[in-house]
Amino acid sequence: MKHRLLSLLLALPLSVSCVKTTGGALTVEKIDFAGFEERPFSEYLSEHVADVSALGVDTSRQYRLGQIDRALFTDSEILLRDIRMQKIVAVSRTDGRGLASVGSLGRANNEYLQVSGFDRDASGKIWILDARSKKVLEYDGATYAFLGSHPLEKITPVDIKCLGDGGFMFFRYPDGNDWQFQLQAYSDGFVQKDGAVPGLKSFDPAGILSSCSFNPADGSSFYSSNVFIDDRVTLLDGNGGIVKQFAFDFGKYRFPDDLRASISSHPEELARYRCACAPVFITKGKAGGKLFDRTALSFFLADREKEILYLPGDVFGQMTLIYCDNNMMAFFLPSGMDVPQLRAFCPDLDHTDYVLMLRL
Repeated sequence: MKHRLLSLLLALPLSVSCVKTTGGALTVEKIDFAGFEERPFSEYLSEHVADVSALGVDTSRQYRLGQIDRALFTDSEILLRDIRMQKIVAVSRTDGRGLASVGSLGRANNEYLQVSGFDRDASGKIWILDARSKKVLEYDGATYAFLGSHPLEKITPVDIKCLGDGGFMFFRYPDGNDWQFQLQAYSDGFVQKDGAVPGLKSFDPAGILSSCSFNPADGSSFYSSNVFIDDRVTLLDGNGGIVKQFAFDFGKYRFPDDLRASISSHPEELARYRCACAPVFITKGKAGGKLFDRTALSFFLADREKEILYLPGDVFGQMTLIYCDNNMMAFFLPSGMDVPQLRAFCPDLDHTDYVLMLRL
């Protein structure tokens, strides 16, 4: 039954909104999963043991983690977002020791109510988006000290991306009765740039808060993916210009057209399904991403060359995909997971949390 649920989850669509192309006609590449052979994710791990590494992370009281759903990697650290405790924790990428809690929960100018998104800019500064308070908080990348708070007027964004020109890209949430989602670029002074094109009508104004709408690709480029109805992901360059789009065909897992039409016309119906599939990395040989439902996070990995679709199943469904780029998938494993196949990588899993990294 659970395996069938994962299959159904994989059917769910996604969409993106666009700002501007980098010039010329927009290229759309089709990715077709129809006819792919299904295999358990444990099989992929066993065949790629040399590509797996694990890092035990600090679980002392100061850095204790709840539900990690997203991460940001640098050469020396990992920033982990805890959506249960609403905080950002920095840990060493070398030994997993806690480095700092970035910011704190609260209503003061230097505090946030919700860690909706976060990113590092080219200088190393950390930017945390608080959608509930409609502001962006700025922190020193070396000391993690608070540097300033920047209010956002007239928009409610759900994710933030630092651009190469010093500006920012936001994924906007609809305001009032406006069901439009869109990408919106701002200059380094948080002045709105021209050129944003409204998206289509969303069918899940709450569920979008669970998705990773920005994700790194190669170099400074990044993906934007949204829980939507047209099965597309957009690749943008470091300054926010659209490079190309990917159109996914999930074959037998695709949501039926009549259900799509019903949800599109009646957004409140998605509360009955409350799940989504949003691929967050795409290479010539592979694609992968998150699976969502009301209470749990899951994932998939597709080998496009061998036409194999790897699904986590009941056991590996306990792992949370927290990061993807074109070279790595990273998972969070909370202490106490009873998964014998992981003991070779995480021998102290009974006593500490782990970040499991899979080189692609």
